[in-house]
This record gives sequence, C-alpha cells and structure tokens, in this order.
Amino acid sequence: MTAPAIRAQTPGLLQASDLPVPARVVFAILSLLLAASVIQPYYWPASHGLDVTGNQIGRDFINTWAGPQLAFAGRAADLYNLEIYQKAIGQLFGAPLNPHNFSYPPHGAILFWPFAQFPYGVALTLWLLTTFAALAAAMLSQLPRKDYAWALGLLVISPAVVINTLSGQNGCLSGALLLGGLMIMDRRPLLAGVMFGLLTYKPHLGLILVTVLLARSAWRTIAAASITTIGLVALSVVLFGPDPWHLFATKTSAVQIFLLQAWSGFYVMMMPTWFAAFRSLGASYEAAMAVQLVLTIAVIATTAWAVRQTNDPAWHGLIAAAATPLALPYAFNYDLPALAVACVWVMLGRIELGQLPRWLIGLAWFAPLLSMQLVLRDIPIAQVGLLGFYVYVLVELAKTAQHKTQNPHRYAAPKSAAFPVTAPSTP
Repeated sequence: MTAPAIRAQTPGLLQASDLPVPARVVFAILSLLLAASVIQPYYWPASHGLDVTGNQIGRDFINTWAGPQLAFAGRAADLYNLEIYQKAIGQLFGAPLNPHNFSYPPHGAILFWPFAQFPYGVALTLWLLTTFAALAAAMLSQLPRKDYAWALGLLVISPAVVINTLSGQNGCLSGALLLGGLMIMDRRPLLAGVMFGLLTYKPHLGLILVTVLLARSAWRTIAAASITTIGLVALSVVLFGPDPWHLFATKTSAVQIFLLQAWSGFYVMMMPTWFAAFRSLGASYEAAMAVQLVLTIAVIATTAWAVRQTNDPAWHGLIAAAATPLALPYAFNYDLPALAVACVWVMLGRIELGQLPRWLIGLAWFAPLLSMQLVLRDIPIAQVGLLGFYVYVLVELAKTAQHKTQNPHRYAAPKSAAFPVTAPSTP
C-alpha cells in the first residue's frame, strides 16, 4: 500500500508536508550550487591523486584503507601512535601525506578489512558505492516505488551525502546501520541488534540510539547489540591483543579532546554541533562544553519522550537522526546522511510534519555544507537550523499526541499497511 493510501485510511493525521515538484527542483539546484562552492576551493582534483589542498583524493578513506592493512600485519598498536601511523600510511602510498588520525576502536579495522584488499582507487569506489547503496536501501524501504526516482536523486545530491563522498567518510554506512536497524526492529529485533552492534565502530553516534532503545524497552535488540559488540571486541583482542584497546582508550580520547581545546584547523568548519558554534563565537572550551552538556541532557530527555509517542519506525529514524548531532559535542557534517534520508521522507510525504516551513527543512537539509561556509564567519545558522528542525518535530508530535488523547478512535492503524503508518501511538 502506498503512503497516500495509508494517509487516506488514517483519519486525524496532520496535513501532508511533502514538497511539490517545483520546490524539490529548487532544493536540488541549491544543493548543487552549494556543493560547487565547497568543491572548487577545497576538493577539486589537482595532480598525482591529490586535490587542490594537497590532500589525497578520498581524504579520510585513507584510514579505512590503511588501518586494516597495518592491524592485520601485526601493527595494530601503531594505529594509535600519531607519529608512527603517519609514517606508516606514507609508506603505503609511497609519499608523505597530510596528518591523519585513526580514531576508530580496534574492531573497526575488522569491519573495514574487506575494502583494504583492493588498490586504493578501487577500494574507495567500492566503499562509496556500497555504503550509499545500503543507505538508499534503508530509505527506499519506507517509500512506494513511484517515489524511488525522486528519492534517489535527492539523496545523491544531498549536502550530507556530497560531503561524505568528498571526504571518503563513513556517514552513509553509519546512517544505513542506524536507520536500517530502526526500520526492522519491530519485525527482526535480533538482526536490528546486530546492526546496532556493528555501529559501535563509531561509538559516540550511539548515544541517542541507546536512548531510543531504552525508551522503547527493546530488550531483545539491546541484548543482540550487546552480544555483537562483545563478540567484536573479543575478536579484536584475539587478533590484535589488548594493547590497542588501552591505547584507543587513552591516546585517541586525548587527541579528540585536544582538537576540541585547540580549535584550529580545517575540521572546525565541518562540525555542525552547538559546542562548535559557541567555540567559533569565542567561548572557552569549558563554557562551550557546559552549554553542550545542558543541551545534551535536554535532547536525551525529549528524545525518550518523543519515541514513545509513535510506533512508526520512520518517525523513530527521523527523531534519532535529528537528535544525534544536537546531543554530541564531537560530530561532523559527514555524519548527517541519516538526517538527509529523514528529510527525503518528509519531502516525499512519508513523514507528516504539518505545514513545515520550507526554509526550516532547508536549513536542516543544507546544514552539512552551510556549516563549512558560516562557522568561520561566526554565524552558526546551521546549528540553528538543526535545532529548529528538531524542535518543530517535537511540537508536531505533541500536537498529534494531544489529538490522539482527545480522539483515540481516529488513530487506529490500517491492518493492510505495507509499512507502519505515520500515526503516532503510544506503546
């Protein structure tokens, strides 16, 4: 059954928020223009596999490709020694490279190992295609076939996917594991747990996910995720020994804290968090972290409330994707492809958000690239957009929850739905 048919059989839903075709075209054009404004000065290919800034094409994929090679060659501990690691990746490429940091836990090298079996260029291509395909599959699972072309077209040019592609990063993989798991959690709780366990290669992204799982009392999924994580950690200890874990816990965390304290370099342009906003406005590390902590607590609390207002997995995906960058001080624009998928669902009417202002969804949609343009100009509009979008989601959920309390019989879900309806209902 298509999304319009579900809406027709589910009285009481808020009015459709899907964007008309002309608005979608405008979003697509603006996405391409914004991408061009970033590609030309920072990512345009130069020569010898480098871009105009002297970085290797694919940039951060170097870690994904080189890390497993070193780890499985008996050098896993070297991944967490910056000086040794820098020399090692230079030897793999045959020339010195700009600084890199393998910031993943040791079992990340296990997950990345298949891609390290190919030459760098082939591996990068396979990485980008397969991880995008996985994200697209999670997105399309919630849409009727007639919307596939628009959905894929919008996703491939979305600012979050563009910056993930240019950076050679893993945002599409993280988004696929997060959203894919949430989409199947009610039907396949154990498989969803395995997917969430795999997501621990980037553990900080699980903060909001843990909140969602606890709020939904998803104990079977939590158990499967825990067993998967323990199994991956144990396997990494068997393969690499315990030392890499000690170094990851001490050295890597110290590097990340230093980056937040130093606040200088290209990476500050790529952090759409509220910690980053206040640091760019001149706040000290301590003051910015204090503000972030207050916001993190508020986001965790409101997320726990929000996911209990609906049984619809697409809504859960939207809530998790919108909340995660707000709750973390350390997150990057390439971590936002999951939010791009949620925006596509809104644009195509899969998720109803009432009369959502187009400028508000636009701020959330363009935030991954807007942050690069505006952070150094002390204009944290990307953060404002992400927060405004999340607050709007909460307001619409509150309205619908109130409507449901007043008219509970109007929110009965049609039994023939091909996927869960968008009508929020408490568990």
